[in-house]
Amino acid sequence: MKILIMGAFGFLGSRLTSYFESRHTVIGLARKRNNEATINNIIYTTENNWIEKIVEFEPNIIINTIACYGRHNEPATALIESNILMPIRVLESISSLDAVFINCGTSLPPNTSLYAYTKQKAN
Repeated sequence: MKILIMGAFGFLGSRLTSYFESRHTVIGLARKRNNEATINNIIYTTENNWIEKIVEFEPNIIINTIACYGRHNEPATALIESNILMPIRVLESISSLDAVFINCGTSLPPNTSLYAYTKQKAN
């Protein structure tokens, strides 16, 4: 089975990657390089052809753990980009594939914060 973990360097993504790597072919998606990462296969969203690399990988399962919480005073556009638009871009790119998309959201009510609102809207 081929699995794409979006947000592979984050808390949840890194643990899911570690869990699945011994049993499946896993590739991670990340915004920036992490010198401490132990993940073997990474696609960086800073690369011009990152969408094409996802399509070429042909994942059976995509698990989205990407999250921007706004805890570093990121602007609202950063939360919208990470929590809503990024998953949509990936979904659009894999529409021709027979892949399962699992989106990790939040149980927080949408009126709690912009983070909660954007994660709820992504579901």
